[in-house]
Amino acid sequence: LVALAYMLSLHSAWLALAPLVLQIMAFMDLDSDHEADEQSPSNGQTRNEFQEHSFPVISWAHAVTQYNTWREDSPATVAMLLIQIEGYEQLNRLLGQEFAELILMQSLTRINQLSEQSPCQVVNLHRNPQHTPEVFQIAPLCYGLIVDLEMESHSHEQLAQHIVDAIQKPFNSRQGVVELSPRIALTSGLAAQLPLDELVQQAFKTIEFNPQQRISLYDESLEKQAQAHRAQLKELTTVDFESDFELYFQPVVGQPGNKLLYVELLLRWNHPERGIIDAREFIDDLREVGRGYKLAFYVLERAAEMAMALRIDGLAMPVSINLFGEEIIHDEFIDFAQKMLREHRLHDGDLIIECPLPILMSLDDDALALLRRLHQVGVHLCLDGLGETPLFLAKLPKITLDYVKVDPSLTAEVDYTSGNKALLNGLIDMHRHLKAKVICQ
Repeated sequence: LVALAYMLSLHSAWLALAPLVLQIMAFMDLDSDHEADEQSPSNGQTRNEFQEHSFPVISWAHAVTQYNTWREDSPATVAMLLIQIEGYEQLNRLLGQEFAELILMQSLTRINQLSEQSPCQVVNLHRNPQHTPEVFQIAPLCYGLIVDLEMESHSHEQLAQHIVDAIQKPFNSRQGVVELSPRIALTSGLAAQLPLDELVQQAFKTIEFNPQQRISLYDESLEKQAQAHRAQLKELTTVDFESDFELYFQPVVGQPGNKLLYVELLLRWNHPERGIIDAREFIDDLREVGRGYKLAFYVLERAAEMAMALRIDGLAMPVSINLFGEEIIHDEFIDFAQKMLREHRLHDGDLIIECPLPILMSLDDDALALLRRLHQVGVHLCLDGLGETPLFLAKLPKITLDYVKVDPSLTAEVDYTSGNKALLNGLIDMHRHLKAKVICQ
């Protein structure tokens, strides 16, 4: 009986691990016997030796030296592919370090295989014909390839697309789907005029100013954008919240009856030269200069003051702030929110914080627990942008949502497309069961 119970427990454990094992096998392309023979550790190999064998990356110092030697004799135009791997930290946290390292090693091996098989001329920075071209390290989780464009002027763009297609893979975890995915910047010029560090700087600017694109190309206009960005960062270090920022009301109306559900406060920067600037154009920069935390407190206090003024004038209704970042997921902010409700004699739900869907889906259990505590002290929550990004239904029961905003992409053609209408009706019914009011924009 003991042996049977032990076998059953092992069988249950295998069933739990089987989906993850199948994902690893699918990602590693184990159908290639040659690849398996070359990369599988022998019985005598240590794990570190296996990593060295399977982690083919050229160091930055070696890459710089070999690139400078190569370009002395080359009049060609070159392109650099800067490959930034995203999602590794989340993969490491949710599925374990060894699994994350294994997937990263396999990803780099695939990139090297694609560069060897590509019709474009990837420069071999080993400077040794016995070695195949390999990526070189630029920074943690950031790698590069140099391509000679003498024969093919656009082949490096095809290589970039092949890399994205090969590397971008989702993996299931208890917290939802995690994904290892590359972002690639392409920059080019005459090899004789462009040292490697200048190509890297151009590539980083390309990624910075194209945050939504998987593959982006460097353009000289980015230099002006970078200069303007530096100027904005400098201004935001000294901007005065009271005199330079303005708050606008946006009503949220319920149907039927056209009853006001709440008013949303929209933050704007009244710039002396550029006029009124939307918060989306400066909020990340404000966080970058270290003032996001102070701004969150400032806006919440203004919202509490306006909610109290509306109540005194006989127009009592909740006030929401559309300002959600990591600075809100702290005990200090929750304590401050409780203090604002008490000092301004506000009721439960008089203050609302809107949470963008991508941020909510990325929160771990500790952060979700802080959001639940925020709700317990009396601040209601609104999920903003439903339909814009993937939704992990398993997370919804872990947090109390009072309002849900549907993204305009789902409502734009709701009168014309029966599929959209059925999807929208399903989302509304689902959140009504969760006792949340659904808002269509």
